Amino acid sequence: MFEQADKADFPLNFHWELAAVDDLKRLAVPIPKNAKQIRSLLCVVTAVLLADRCGLRVSYSRQANFYTGATHYGLPGFTLTHVRNAVAALLAASLIEEERCPPNKRGWRSQIWATPALQLGFGGISGFRYNPVELVRLKDCNGSLIRYLDTDETIRMRTEIATLNDAWGQLNIGYEYVDETDDHTNLTGDVAWIDGRAVFPAKVAGYRVFNEAWGYGGRLYGPFWQQMKKQHRSRLTLNGEAVAEPDFRHIHPLLLYGRLGLDLTGDAYEVEGVNRSIAKRAWNIMINARGEPAATRAVADKLKVEGVYRDFEGKERFREARRILRQVEKRHTAISSEFYTGVGLQLQKLDAEMMLAVLGDCLADGFMSLPVHDSFVVQSTKEDRVREFMDARLSELMAKLKS
Repeated sequence: MFEQADKADFPLNFHWELAAVDDLKRLAVPIPKNAKQIRSLLCVVTAVLLADRCGLRVSYSRQANFYTGATHYGLPGFTLTHVRNAVAALLAASLIEEERCPPNKRGWRSQIWATPALQLGFGGISGFRYNPVELVRLKDCNGSLIRYLDTDETIRMRTEIATLNDAWGQLNIGYEYVDETDDHTNLTGDVAWIDGRAVFPAKVAGYRVFNEAWGYGGRLYGPFWQQMKKQHRSRLTLNGEAVAEPDFRHIHPLLLYGRLGLDLTGDAYEVEGVNRSIAKRAWNIMINARGEPAATRAVADKLKVEGVYRDFEGKERFREARRILRQVEKRHTAISSEFYTGVGLQLQKLDAEMMLAVLGDCLADGFMSLPVHDSFVVQSTKEDRVREFMDARLSELMAKLKS
């Protein structure tokens, strides 16, 4: 059974490092002479091993366009030819098994996983290392990497993120378990388990992602804490201290109103006749969707898993989705012209720069915090100081937008 690529798979990438050439020799794998082919083989083995420790399979594409731009982003060997050759070599050595996806089946990928021979050969090895390689990424509307020429600004951004990554790498990040049912770990192993989900403690480095152009997106992604639920982030410790997580409340509504020279009044997500959590989801969809039909479909899809809406039939869900959109538009009449324009990516650029400015303030003040997308995980003793930085940077940005 071929599975659609999703979060249940471990997607193949060349950002994890563990296996060495000598390890492959021990397993009687023919070693290629080409350096790029060697790197490809090592990275495939490493991905399979890490996925195996999470009880997952590795999903990988056999479509050439998936690998477009990889070499530009510092990933030599990450090409369809090299990946296929690596998979073939490991299959021939009986170190992996494969379920291959039929050609031209969109949205689906082939899968590979470790055999007992590979598990036995690498059973005692630990020390996975995560390296995002390129820290400034530009993607097209389909999520594929785009080549770009370096400028003073991209070099500045890359240096900024490298500095932050170094600071996060020096933090002692722990986790406080609350009952005996938890697997006790100090987040120093290759894989930790929290609430039944795998966490990779070595994955502390981040990178910025822009969408189609430098004025869109730009948020920081990558570190493991961003994939944790907020309730679990609250149990993290930084250098042995408990943490707090101050956040920017309804930041995008604030910024969107500010761009139009207006002030937001009240709670942006308090909408008459609409559950607050649904209104918040609808808002985010409306500012990111390109066109009302796309927004309607997205809201209708969300309603499938939302409480009282689960039993709605298809047409009922679409009617309810349209009603919700109308109510949100009514609540935000002053800025309703901005909905369905994709303005959300421009707002992300604004909040990303503000988040990075706050991180710079923290670093200059002698401590470090862990960014999510609109919040910071920080030592409790530093919470007030971080809030000062956040308030100052937000006030600065709002004044700039309204000027």
